[in-house]
Amino acid sequence: MSSLAHLFSLFFVLFQKQPKYRMNLGESPRELIGLVNVSGELQFLVMYDNSEDVELVPRNVVNRFCPHLVLDYYENRQLALLDEDT
Repeated sequence: MSSLAHLFSLFFVLFQKQPKYRMNLGESPRELIGLVNVSGELQFLVMYDNSEDVELVPRNVVNRFCPHLVLDYYENRQLALLDEDT
């Protein structure tokens, strides 16, 4: 097997094992609307542009693709908690 064919087959196997989330496929997330613990893994509930559909996406994937939304999510929750204390 040539090295190019070997590289292609390796890439194909790795690509098939990676979970496919809409943000991985190029869709733009609009908002993070929740954070849940699913079997010990934190996952964000993500809403996308031009859609009312939501998707659970692992925290590390969201951190990589849209860190600005993660910061906004935590800042908004912090402000809400501060408002409740007053």
